[in-house]
Amino acid sequence: MAGLITKHGTYTGDFKVSVVEYMHNTGASIRKTAALLIFLLLLCKTDAKTG
Repeated sequence: MAGLITKHGTYTGDFKVSVVEYMHNTGASIRKTAALLIFLLLLCKTDAKTG
């Protein structure tokens, strides 16, 4: 259950710019971009635990 609780964090300016550039370059909506980022963050978290 702990993995489902969101934690508020601080993101660097570079990260924020890369998100906006991704949205601009792909035409993705805010929701689709957020869904992708959540997926990638969970994937990275899982990879860190397994290896």
